Amino acid sequence: MNANTAEECRAYVMVGPTAVGKTTVAHALAQLLGVDVLSADSMVVYRGMDIGTAKPTLQQRAEVTYWGIDLADPDESFSVATYLEEARRAMRTGRDAGRALIVTGGTGLYLRCLMEGLDASARPNPELRAHWDRQLKEGGLASLVSALRSRDSLCYEEMSDSDQKNPRRLIRALEVIEAESGASRSEPAWREQAEQPLIVGLTMENADLDKRIAVRVRQMYGDGLIEEVKALPGSADLPAGNGIGYAEARGVLDGSLSQEEAIERTIVRTRKLARRQMTWFRHQARVCWITVDRDASISDIANRVRSHWEREGPVTLSIEA
Repeated sequence: MNANTAEECRAYVMVGPTAVGKTTVAHALAQLLGVDVLSADSMVVYRGMDIGTAKPTLQQRAEVTYWGIDLADPDESFSVATYLEEARRAMRTGRDAGRALIVTGGTGLYLRCLMEGLDASARPNPELRAHWDRQLKEGGLASLVSALRSRDSLCYEEMSDSDQKNPRRLIRALEVIEAESGASRSEPAWREQAEQPLIVGLTMENADLDKRIAVRVRQMYGDGLIEEVKALPGSADLPAGNGIGYAEARGVLDGSLSQEEAIERTIVRTRKLARRQMTWFRHQARVCWITVDRDASISDIANRVRSHWEREGPVTLSIEA
């Protein structure tokens, strides 16, 4: 890629499943190293959705500059291309300041595009969209699911439960795959390179992570998740309307769920998300895993991550301008 047409920046990347502690560790390291943080999380882009997405707190955002947060209203569509525009701004800021950037999150597509770039051919294509719209009308949702699974089963498995039932998300995935000439995402470009970037990942024993998820979900409801959802636009068909915790909180508000039922469903969905994220990382990236012990301190984990970064050095992100 021509350097004149790309934004480049050195970056330290940390991945892992939801609730493993990435945000807290990244924040500690950003303060220590004096760098900014770019979030790679598809839900924190929505304004007003703070509690249920476990965004960095206002205090944390006052201490460290965060990118990739609060970019759209919940009733707006938000694309990967728009996310990459924000990423380019973060990269430019880091490059001009002569410092690296910390990238952390669990959204595989965002991480993949940061590492590989988003080819122009993968941007929205009206002709392809019209084709799949006709397919939806003629064959229903099941026809889109079948088409996606036959072309790229891993792509389908990566999607959340709500996205698997969302025709807009399915059609967008099919657009990307068709634009890439049907190439499967099961073997990304960086896996084929002689020198694959080695990134750090936080992991935890399933039983410990499950307990942490349960505690976090209950804390979210205790902190006012239902009140947060009440203040959002009302339609569950909005782009962010079926997010984990948000759909369940709406169920409490419309009387279809008790609060305890909503909490339990949110816990189950969050645990499934964590498993999907780990599957994605194992198939899609070369990760040096750091196992987080239940009683490990943030400083201990941060020191282990920093040691890895010092040993391996940063990766270079390069996104077409």
